[in-house]
Amino acid sequence: MRYLIYLLLLANLAFFVWYPRPLEQDSERRALPPLPAGVDTLVLLSERDAQSAGTEAPAAAAETPAAPPATPAPEQEPEPEPEPEQEPGPAPAAEAVPVTLCQSVGPFLTRADADRAGRLLRDAGYEPQRRDARTREQTGYWVYLPPMPRRRAREIVADLDAHGMKDHYIGKDNFISLGIFRSRGKAAVRRRKVRRLGYDALLEPRYRKRTVYWLDMKTPGRPLADTPLWQKLAGKDPKIRIEPLTCP
Repeated sequence: MRYLIYLLLLANLAFFVWYPRPLEQDSERRALPPLPAGVDTLVLLSERDAQSAGTEAPAAAAETPAAPPATPAPEQEPEPEPEPEQEPGPAPAAEAVPVTLCQSVGPFLTRADADRAGRLLRDAGYEPQRRDARTREQTGYWVYLPPMPRRRAREIVADLDAHGMKDHYIGKDNFISLGIFRSRGKAAVRRRKVRRLGYDALLEPRYRKRTVYWLDMKTPGRPLADTPLWQKLAGKDPKIRIEPLTCP
């Protein structure tokens, strides 16, 4: 037991001797004057290792994986520059399209007249087709007294005969015909004479139905009326005319 106490005393003494020395070295180091510029500090090997270990940690922390480079945006194609406006040139001339007209020439009073005109048209390049038609033709002017009782009709006729008017007759329903005239003037003279005798005579146009003939055809190009051929046809028969038709 006594030896153990001695041993502990020796250990404490050794610790006392050893421990204060580093503190004195630190104070002496702090008391040293600053080194001149350009002179490096003397660093122990142990201190250098400690400094190296301290600087490696921040450097390692700084070495973080770099962010992947940003993907470059796709290049946009440049917009095409507008072409310079060109002044419109003259429009191409449109080809003239011949106009086809359907026309009819007539009326011809006889078939022979229509056939003669048809031959002239065919010689000029047309293709006329003859067409028969019924028409009402004015034949003159009629002067008459309207229907009346039979006895009264006989009395008027006797009075007309006494005044020299012999051109008359009693018709159906006892009307009295006083004459048919080609011209309206002559018919009007007869009417005035009868009225002077006190009878109210009437004057009306007179018609009859008959067959006439037309030439139907297509006329490409200018109308037939603008051609010398029409002047020739109209010169032969002044009563004919040109009428438009609906093309089939």
